[in-house]
Amino acid sequence: MKKLKINSLLLIFFPLICWGQNFGFVNSVTGKAFLIDEYENTKILKRGDALEFNSQVLVEEQGQLTFSDYNDRQYNLASEGHITFSNGLIEVKKGFLRIKSRFTTNKAMNIKTANSQTSFTTGEAILSYDLSNGSTQLLSIDGKFKFKNPFLAGSNIEVYGGQFSTVQTDLSGGQPQAAAKIGENSLSLATAKFYKVKAPTRSISSVRRPSSARGKIIFIPLDRAKKVVKSPESEGKVRELSKKTEVKVQIFGQKEKTRKMASEENELDSLIKAL
Repeated sequence: MKKLKINSLLLIFFPLICWGQNFGFVNSVTGKAFLIDEYENTKILKRGDALEFNSQVLVEEQGQLTFSDYNDRQYNLASEGHITFSNGLIEVKKGFLRIKSRFTTNKAMNIKTANSQTSFTTGEAILSYDLSNGSTQLLSIDGKFKFKNPFLAGSNIEVYGGQFSTVQTDLSGGQPQAAAKIGENSLSLATAKFYKVKAPTRSISSVRRPSSARGKIIFIPLDRAKKVVKSPESEGKVRELSKKTEVKVQIFGQKEKTRKMASEENELDSLIKAL
């Protein structure tokens, strides 16, 4: 009985234990994405895999990784991206990360780079870090994001939907630039880094597509039913007459005798001659 209770408790609390040790889970993978855990073990990620704390994820060229956390936030890591996970924090080491949160939560999400930190509760944005020049860019599509350089006191700014800001060490001493309006070209270039996943569709192979040819009106002549179509097989054949067959005729009181029965035409001829 005690073993049964212990097993039941494990079934209840095991998902909670796993949830506490993981940041989130993989939704989809385009190309190849790799996870390196805290023990330096590497594996190829696939849909449904857990993303553990203290691990890092890398996406190959022309690849993309989509994942979610347990607060209904969705993330897209673009081609050649590199991020790490810790408790309540994502660090973008390289590349573009798209964040989308539909519902407001009390717990803020923090995302950092080598020279910036972004926090938010709801909204959509693209955060990128260029390793070659140490530049961080926050592009807010919707919502409000708090943006700062954690190494500079009093560097907090707010970036609203339709605005962007950058942090670069050799510009303004690493101070975040004042939020400015996003240009259409800049938005297109940023969103082009991410692939749109097509929804699976089914086609019915047994049903033909309707023809695009225009319909035609067929006229049927009224005297068509009166026409007689002759079969070529019946032409040139002579009708066969009935042949004479011997029939036994027996009259009561007389001996049996045999006479030949002619066809109707032969009988008519014999009657005419008798007259």
